[in-house]
Amino acid sequence: MRLRTRLALVTLGAGWLVLAPGRSLATGPLPAPAAPAPDTEAAERQRWQERVIQARQRVKNAEVKLSDAEGAVTRMRTRHYPSGDAAAALENDLESAKKELADAQKAQAGLEDEARRAGVPPGWLRLDDDDDD
Repeated sequence: MRLRTRLALVTLGAGWLVLAPGRSLATGPLPAPAAPAPDTEAAERQRWQERVIQARQRVKNAEVKLSDAEGAVTRMRTRHYPSGDAAAALENDLESAKKELADAQKAQAGLEDEARRAGVPPGWLRLDDDDDD
């Protein structure tokens, strides 16, 4: 057996009201939209800050990896050791580290752009340890 319910759609100034059958229309102004709860705002700010921290950590890790790879290639070139496949592997590690750093920096910039488009206040993306960068 299939039940059908008809709903009434009523326009009230700036809002819509859906009435179920057998219900009457309440009079009075429409309730004002609720402002985001402070808990929700704090949670949203925390979420964005965690994403910024992760993006910054990814960039820092990539910078360390690149520095290590550059050091290994420099040592290899000055000592002429290793050679052949081992030297090629070090060169590949260097190129991989460069690409990883570029990707991490691009992701960080993308996060900042995403936050801007989402209307996130710029202060949310600033962390207390900004002065050590």
